[in-house]
Amino acid sequence: MARRLTKLALAVTLAFGFWKGADACVPDPKVTPTFNEQATPAVREYRDPALQLPDTSQGQEVWRIRLGSWEMSCEGHHTFLEFSKLSPSPAPDEIYQIHGIAMDVKRHDFAQLDFRKASAYSRYMSGDYALKAFGVNQDHNRKVFGKEPQTYTDVFYGTKDEVLRKYMDALKMADEINRRGDDYRLIEHNSNSVQRSLLEGLGLKVPALYEGQLILARGMRTWAPGMESGLNLGPQPRGDYEGLSGAELEKAARSVSGVAKLWTPPPKP
Repeated sequence: MARRLTKLALAVTLAFGFWKGADACVPDPKVTPTFNEQATPAVREYRDPALQLPDTSQGQEVWRIRLGSWEMSCEGHHTFLEFSKLSPSPAPDEIYQIHGIAMDVKRHDFAQLDFRKASAYSRYMSGDYALKAFGVNQDHNRKVFGKEPQTYTDVFYGTKDEVLRKYMDALKMADEINRRGDDYRLIEHNSNSVQRSLLEGLGLKVPALYEGQLILARGMRTWAPGMESGLNLGPQPRGDYEGLSGAELEKAARSVSGVAKLWTPPPKP
């Protein structure tokens, strides 16, 4: 008995040491607070430290791309990309978002992810769930998911036209994700993998605030399982929206937004 207790104590000591070592090796990421005037803001907003806030003193309208997140379960976060006006509270029609989502391809419905139900477990294990993506012209988190985002990190600033073109570029990648219909895997191949792939496809970095590995999600980092692995989408052809601007570009962006495209096969390239 004494030997077993000694082994157990040694194992606990080693595990604690490894945990503290991981903590020491992963310092808090360098991010710059944005719109965080309150001492303890409900939503933590940051920007990549390499980004400089644009000069808006002459009334120029600036838009941004930012990665946001909210806790889905067990401290694991769902991330999404937002393309919106640079403002503490952009108007509803000034918000475009892209989400990754699990779809039940056999029942033509959203996947059931409540694993307290036997049906969700059996469908998942049977490979019925596929990874999909969609874009919307609204704050889908609050309006549909009923979730309040907990963090945002700005990764790009530009004109409205520049940001909307990148939104359309990202939707081209979403079409490829939907066309492929890869298996959805809860921890390592999920909505967070979608966001990593979109950011990489847009030539933008994944903010250091979001960590895919639980052991490294320490301090102020947000655990986003699946963020460590992309989908290897490759370059996607751009559409005729490249020649649009202003109201025409905005109309085109709105026309390709919505969840309806999840129920129909994407167009062939």
